[in-house]
Amino acid sequence: MRRGRAWLLLGLAVAGRPLAAQAPPDSAAADTTAPRPVRWYGAAAVAAGVTALIFVADEPVRQWAQEVRTPVTDDVARLLTHFGQPEVVLTVPAGMALVALLTGNDALLRSSGRVAGSFVVSFAATRVLKFGVGRARPFEEEGARSFHPFSEPDAALPSGHATAAFSLAASLSNEIGRWWATVPLYTLATGTAWARINDDKHWLGDVTLGAAVGITSAQVMTGRWTVFGLGTPQFLVAPDEVAVSMTVPFRLR
Repeated sequence: MRRGRAWLLLGLAVAGRPLAAQAPPDSAAADTTAPRPVRWYGAAAVAAGVTALIFVADEPVRQWAQEVRTPVTDDVARLLTHFGQPEVVLTVPAGMALVALLTGNDALLRSSGRVAGSFVVSFAATRVLKFGVGRARPFEEEGARSFHPFSEPDAALPSGHATAAFSLAASLSNEIGRWWATVPLYTLATGTAWARINDDKHWLGDVTLGAAVGITSAQVMTGRWTVFGLGTPQFLVAPDEVAVSMTVPFRLR
């Protein structure tokens, strides 16, 4: 019974913001915030720069994390890791969609699509980066500066769990739009990142870049940022189908 109530409360909370965003322009609840254009090369340069700086701390942080590692931290890490795994990241939007279909809430259904879309985009970006960079994992004992580009499909950089966790946290935070949701969501995502370091599966730089990829994916899918001038994805709900549309600007000379 408590789980059923939790799903209903999550559905109502997430539905609140999209409903307000669809209000008429003269409504006080209308969302007038325009998406922020993000120049991909600028964002990539910042992410690469920050990650490079953090690389300096990779070895010391790993050493410290393993020194303080105990059976208790392993148990906590085992729980927190779930927030970045498919059984949570995919079940949450699926549950939202189910509640939306049962209650006829089109706004909630579109929200579930954006949350799921954030994960799909971040997952694709992560797989490409992992294969292209090919960074060795800490437990392989090759050092923080060991890279094998285009040879390791499941390499360390970026952390897939951290990417998924921050994608879920950021997208749900954007949909709900309340601090009481944002704080615990990002706390859980940060805990997932810590868990990967505790388990010696990732370096600090891996989870940092994963967080950046996850948040960026969520910001784009929920319309906070635009990349390459692409319009915000729109989910069109009809009685017998759901479609996704996106505008692509171009100039005719």
